Amino acid sequence: MLEHASFDERVRLLRLAQAGAPDAYDRSFPVLTTAATRVVGVRIGGARAARALRNFASSNYLNLSVRPEVVEACQCAVERYGSGANGSPILNGRFEVHEALEEALARFVGTDAAMLFSAGYAANLGIMSALAGGSDVIVVDRLVHASIYDGLRLSAGRRGIFAHNDVADLCRVLQRRRQKGAGALVVTEGVFSMDGDIPPLRALVAACAEEGARIVVDDAHALGVLGPSGRGSCEHHGIAPSAIAVHMGTLSKTLAGIGGYVAGDRDVIDVLRFGARPSLFSANLPPMVAAGCLAALGIVEREGTALAAALRGRARQFRAELAARSIQAGGEVDVPIVPILLGDDERTLAAAGRLLQAGIFAHSVVFPAVPRGEARLRFMLSVGNTPEDLVAAADAVVDAIRGASA
Repeated sequence: MLEHASFDERVRLLRLAQAGAPDAYDRSFPVLTTAATRVVGVRIGGARAARALRNFASSNYLNLSVRPEVVEACQCAVERYGSGANGSPILNGRFEVHEALEEALARFVGTDAAMLFSAGYAANLGIMSALAGGSDVIVVDRLVHASIYDGLRLSAGRRGIFAHNDVADLCRVLQRRRQKGAGALVVTEGVFSMDGDIPPLRALVAACAEEGARIVVDDAHALGVLGPSGRGSCEHHGIAPSAIAVHMGTLSKTLAGIGGYVAGDRDVIDVLRFGARPSLFSANLPPMVAAGCLAALGIVEREGTALAAALRGRARQFRAELAARSIQAGGEVDVPIVPILLGDDERTLAAAGRLLQAGIFAHSVVFPAVPRGEARLRFMLSVGNTPEDLVAAADAVVDAIRGASA
């Protein structure tokens, strides 16, 4: 495993991989030169000039990053508070805009309280490391985000993994791994970011209630996406917010900023405030980011029904365009994450290169982001994508896969 290799060995393996697929590595870490909306400027590798590409590689699902009221809120916050974060919240204090955003998030989710983290990644590290003691068990869906797995490494609790979206296996793992009298956390995602599918959340909640376990739902890709008005997993599944012990989300996707949040009852949030090291030893969000996210959240509250419906329409049309061309896509029909499984890493990277040549900016996801043999193209749709964009992308997928297989 690469994580057990020395620094010198990691460098050697990286150089070998670069030599084997130089074009793919030239495409690594592209530089964006415009806002990441419908068409984005992208500079790749050693190129001096950016190209304007149809954008299918952004989690800016509702295009709120360029809404005038969001931009204005950021500008006003810079003028009032300056640009800096001022240090960690427990030592240096937080700005009133941080407090306002936390209160707004708690109201939006339907919980007693919420708190901010500097990243969604940090929020998951904090949950995993602070909410389970040495005798407790944390059981996670096999396909949860890397940040949750990394949080498990920081936790003193026992660990278990259940088969993807398999409620019966969850119960078996809980009963096998849990010690008598110990607490249990069960972790799943509202939308799985690599597969574009959703969990059987009502059944998971019922199983956790029966087993006396608390459930954590990572709604990073569900806010603004699931539910009639875009309020996320609870609204989509018809579940009371109180049935979920810990609601986690990010500010970097639908809310068009950066950071993460956790919402729950007062006890959960107080334990995290005073015990989550990724918050205690990290700086606040810049106040301008918090102000922009607060404005974006207000837009979702006012316009979420229309925006979420438009996003679902884009997802359905794109999947229909792919199906009409005999391209099989994974995920749920209404979810704007559309994976196309190709299997082989080299074939997937070659297909992604051909998409770029056709003016389509989409993800190639290969090992170690997904298991070997599960490489895929991943399209992420937004309300900005037009019907013409979706047709052009579907046509480009056909040509890219054909060319990569030649």
